Amino acid sequence: MVNLNKRLFDLLYQSRRTQKDLAEALGISERNVSSWKMRGSDPPANLIVGIAAFFGISVECFLTGEEHAPASNVVGGNVDAGAVVQQGSSNSHVFVSGGGSGKRTLSDEESELLRLFSSLDVKRRIKILDLAFKLEDEARAELSENE
Repeated sequence: MVNLNKRLFDLLYQSRRTQKDLAEALGISERNVSSWKMRGSDPPANLIVGIAAFFGISVECFLTGEEHAPASNVVGGNVDAGAVVQQGSSNSHVFVSGGGSGKRTLSDEESELLRLFSSLDVKRRIKILDLAFKLEDEARAELSENE
């Protein structure tokens, strides 16, 4: 069984990225990453999501080395597991729910958000997700106040 430490440094090697690249993406010092390698220790749990995002894999894939279901790359929220966005004709995007029951074309604004999000580094993606979850919480609180 491969441990997280070995998987992390194998992924760095395979992706031809450096410890410095990872440290910058996570907002930590390169010394932290180096110490994981020297000690053979695993990264802290609070960095797992960011590490998976850095490599463009799901948290499950990083933790287990296997991908059992399509990754949603959603840190929280209520998106169905297995939900995907597919590029359709003429640069439109189609959202398909995890169960396959729902399918709809994304609006121009939704497609633009996807384009912008995918152009950002991991650190900025995490900031956007954090803000989006806060905004969602605010909207839910306003709804419950108005009921």
